[in-house]
Amino acid sequence: MENTTKDVSLSSLQIQKGIFHYAKADWKYYLVGIFAMFAGVQANLFQPLLIQKIIDEIIIEGNSENFILYTLGIFGLAVVAGIFNYSNRYFNDKAAEKTIFNLRNIAFEKLQHQSLRYYNAQSTGQIISKVTSDMEIIKSYLRRNFRLGLNSIYYYTSIGLIIYFTQPRFLIVFFLLLPLLFGISLIYAKKTRPLFKQRRREYGEISNLVQESIGSIETIRAYTQEDYELKQFEQKNQEYLDLYIKTEVIRRLTLPVALLLVSFGSVAILYIGGLQIITSSSSGNGITIGQLIQFNLYMLQLTTPTRLLGNFIVGYTQVNVSGNRVLEIVYSESEIKEDDNAEILTNPAGGLEFVDVNFSYDDNYRVLSNVSLITNPGEKIAILGATGSGKTTLIQLIPRFFDPSSGLIKIDNKDIRLYTLNSLRQAIGIVSQDTFLFSRSIRDNISFGKPNATESEIISAAKVAKAHEYIMRFPEAYDTIIGERGITLSGGQQQRLSIARTLLINPKILILDDSTSSVDAQTESEIQEALKTLLENRTTIIITQKISSARLADMIYVMDQGEIVEKGTHEELNELKGLYYEIYKTQEDPKIREELLTILRRSTS
Repeated sequence: MENTTKDVSLSSLQIQKGIFHYAKADWKYYLVGIFAMFAGVQANLFQPLLIQKIIDEIIIEGNSENFILYTLGIFGLAVVAGIFNYSNRYFNDKAAEKTIFNLRNIAFEKLQHQSLRYYNAQSTGQIISKVTSDMEIIKSYLRRNFRLGLNSIYYYTSIGLIIYFTQPRFLIVFFLLLPLLFGISLIYAKKTRPLFKQRRREYGEISNLVQESIGSIETIRAYTQEDYELKQFEQKNQEYLDLYIKTEVIRRLTLPVALLLVSFGSVAILYIGGLQIITSSSSGNGITIGQLIQFNLYMLQLTTPTRLLGNFIVGYTQVNVSGNRVLEIVYSESEIKEDDNAEILTNPAGGLEFVDVNFSYDDNYRVLSNVSLITNPGEKIAILGATGSGKTTLIQLIPRFFDPSSGLIKIDNKDIRLYTLNSLRQAIGIVSQDTFLFSRSIRDNISFGKPNATESEIISAAKVAKAHEYIMRFPEAYDTIIGERGITLSGGQQQRLSIARTLLINPKILILDDSTSSVDAQTESEIQEALKTLLENRTTIIITQKISSARLADMIYVMDQGEIVEKGTHEELNELKGLYYEIYKTQEDPKIREELLTILRRSTS
């Protein structure tokens, strides 16, 4: 089976093409911003020319006729440059925000349709890091770094052309500097890209560590492992800091070296121009003092594109790492494919059949082996087995969270892969052991599967699930906001909300995945009472380790190490004296339970 979770390794060109593919929808904003940027550069480049005129015509020749005009010209060019620079930033910022808005939506949509295998293969922190901080790095590149790269190229080109058409003898200095400056930038990119890549990975691991620590804070405190978790975090944080410092040392060294080269160029211009001024006094030909200052100003202006190029290289290096991580999500395809001719599952009867189903998470270990079972419409079956026997994996195949490695699963005598995913999953309701409740109101949690449900429908579902009474005890009733995992509610209250949520969508096939395994006997009794209505006229699959829950079913399947080893009614399975009988004796026989309690007391005394 194809694994869609492998890291994608794209070339720099592929990453740039990928990013700008999603930026092209906003090309008009980018184009206006780039035009404004070039216009601002031109305004800056005209200023040394006016300074040259002031020095040669006014200061040296004493002709003050155009003094006010030149002075106002310099001021006007500064104002024009400021306006264009503002326009440049405004339009580029707007375009980058729109591009990232669309790209983030595309990435989130991809994540919504990925199989569970994708999420099992990488940490939540890494995924969150890609959709948040890596997106911000791409945005920074589009709104600033890419613009700076174009700006530096335009600056270099413009200054080179000015020198060529006015004082070509200075070109030797320019062309000696240019490859050195580009060479420094390329060395920087080569040295820092692997460091940036490692930094992003470490940042994702820090995000994951923080998320896990917050989510498991009760467990950490229960085992007094706060100091251990702190050490783990400090270690990861230190690794990230070391990488950051190593990268910044290279970065901070690169720009001063480049500026030092520009300073050498400026000194060379002064030397060459100075000699020409000295010799021109006798020959009458050469360069004026104003022109010397003008070209020295141009040489000093090379510090601007050099600095901009350095910032561009930083952004380019970073975006190649972050872009690769984001495009890994964007380019990923879920292994759960919908058939081109898939049909909508309408009014299902609820018949369910597994035909020689095998499943493996990888090629080394088979989780399910040759599983076959048949459930008639409206029938209740239980799948009993110890932890790790394959029960939960089995039922995850029904809504196609995974696809089997081989074999068929049918609903109403038709391969489930021939139904649309939405209609298939809408026909299935799941009440699991680990109830997830969103940080929203109780009303929103109950109506999650049916957002357009009326108030009366929501209340009716809550009443049937035996949840209405305790909900009304809250001051805000159905508007009460609950925590991410319903931390303001007891386990039984959470389960009853989950039952109400499932009741509201009225599924034809119901899956109860160890839904009472983590609650006490009193709460289990209350939940089972609430389940009675939910089980009526539905095909029901009860995943359980408890005999008491299995006995609610018409047919019981016993699983062990990924295989169905026994099937029958409670009475039939007891008569077999097999695995079911052994589990039954352990859970139900008073003498055996007393023996187990005695052993437990001795081991703790």
